Amino acid sequence: VTAEDGNGGSASVTSAGVTVANSEPVFTITPSISGTADIGSLLSIVNTANTDADGDATSLSYQWQSDGVDIAGAVSASYTLTPADAHAAITAIVTSDDGNGGTTTVTTGSLTIGNNSPVFTATPTISGSARVGSNLTATNTATTDVDGDSVSLSYQWKANGVDIAGATGKNFTPTAAQAHASITVVVTGVDGNGGSAVA
Repeated sequence: VTAEDGNGGSASVTSAGVTVANSEPVFTITPSISGTADIGSLLSIVNTANTDADGDATSLSYQWQSDGVDIAGAVSASYTLTPADAHAAITAIVTSDDGNGGTTTVTTGSLTIGNNSPVFTATPTISGSARVGSNLTATNTATTDVDGDSVSLSYQWKANGVDIAGATGKNFTPTAAQAHASITVVVTGVDGNGGSAVA
């Protein structure tokens, strides 16, 4: 600032400096998750565009979460779902850093991982002698479940396609009532999360 008295006299002084504060980056839209909510599927974070009023270059970092808990090592823009994520709500935290102390963090909406029904690894069969009084057993009843769910089995034995009352175990011994009938068994696998398979 310079002051003049009109008669050739003047004085100048410099004011104290003012530092222009840093502006934090701003996301132009809330980031979201793209992909299929199924075990083994690849998910990606999209809509991560952001601006910085200072013109600073920004860098992004990521942290995926399962039911609100950080997933170890899941710190990139994409993530492949594993059985540990079954039935969970998946979110991602996205942070924009302008390199000058300004950061902005947002969390995506959640993506709930759907349940997969169990699958029989082979078609169940009946072993044993098809005679009255001879024990029959449902075999080849192994199942798999990609979600890692525990599968429980139930049975219903039939004679000529009609349920045999009380015959709901893995084993069945035909009586005279089933003589000359065609015996079958329906095996049902249930995963406890709404998924089932019938063979």
